[in-house]
Amino acid sequence: MYVECVCTVLIILAVVVIIMCHKRYSKTSKLNIAAFFINLDRRGDRLKHCLSQLTPHFHVLDRYAAVEGRYVDTLREPRLTLFYDLAENKKWDASIRFQHTRRMTHGEIGCCLSHRNIWETAYGRNIPIVAIFEDDVVIGSMFKLRLRRALDNCPRDWDILYLGYITNNGGLGEWVPGKRLRHVKLLFGAYAYILRRKGLQKLIGALPIDRPIDNFLGKLTENGTLNGYAIVPPIADQIEYGGYGSDIVHSAHL
Repeated sequence: MYVECVCTVLIILAVVVIIMCHKRYSKTSKLNIAAFFINLDRRGDRLKHCLSQLTPHFHVLDRYAAVEGRYVDTLREPRLTLFYDLAENKKWDASIRFQHTRRMTHGEIGCCLSHRNIWETAYGRNIPIVAIFEDDVVIGSMFKLRLRRALDNCPRDWDILYLGYITNNGGLGEWVPGKRLRHVKLLFGAYAYILRRKGLQKLIGALPIDRPIDNFLGKLTENGTLNGYAIVPPIADQIEYGGYGSDIVHSAHL
């Protein structure tokens, strides 16, 4: 009887230790999610920055050599169109000098194709969930813990999960009950987001890319093609949106 009691106590203690170790491991270990970051070959400074931000968080981290938009033969590139309607941007940003159409800049062209190539690569590799970052991303505190919780709590219909974004009061929709997640109406910024396989499939089918990449994603969440959610508050930011050191001139503000 005594031996049985001791064995029972030892088993209980072992279970408690395993649970505690598992909780600790889940908070500190790297994420088992495939991650890509976009980086121009000539931006070694950004490469160093991005590695310092992302390496502590992901087991699988691939650098994607960004497309140089100035070298793209846009007349032979069927995956994008150069001109887009500014009406959507103007609705959300009063600082934009309105014109009916605007031509994407070389930086925006390269950015669109870089994201697009990663979507195709991830889909071709049968990756179930992929995280995509631009090389000016800044990772926030408690990143792994909050991302794990968000993925656990995301509604089953999610296609895209924004980790960082630019918005005003109208860009985020209703809250997911009891969670720090909100449905997305229209957000800007494509520097930190996650796609699941069915979201990749939808994006690959949505040809051509007909506006800058964050506008393109925003259009597809606004019209319901993509089911989008965002972590609130965001867990990623940018060094400086479109500011000093940026390789992308934003056509909407020309």
